[in-house]
Amino acid sequence: RNFRRAFRDVTGKSPKTFYDGLRLEAAKQTLTVGGADIQQTADKLGFSSPFHFSKAFKKHFGMAPSNWRKGEKS
Repeated sequence: RNFRRAFRDVTGKSPKTFYDGLRLEAAKQTLTVGGADIQQTADKLGFSSPFHFSKAFKKHFGMAPSNWRKGEKS
């Protein structure tokens, strides 16, 4: 509990939220540069399914990973 509190004080986020943000940033790079599809990206970054990955990606970035991959970046 102390670690979580100290982490939040420094970063403004919980450890899980911070880690999920890092995974999603890595996903964005993988989709842009790596050429991996949604399934491969979800597997590579440890998401339980492509559905959960897509849901998290859309919540974080405001667009579906398929749209990001197609070049509809904002």
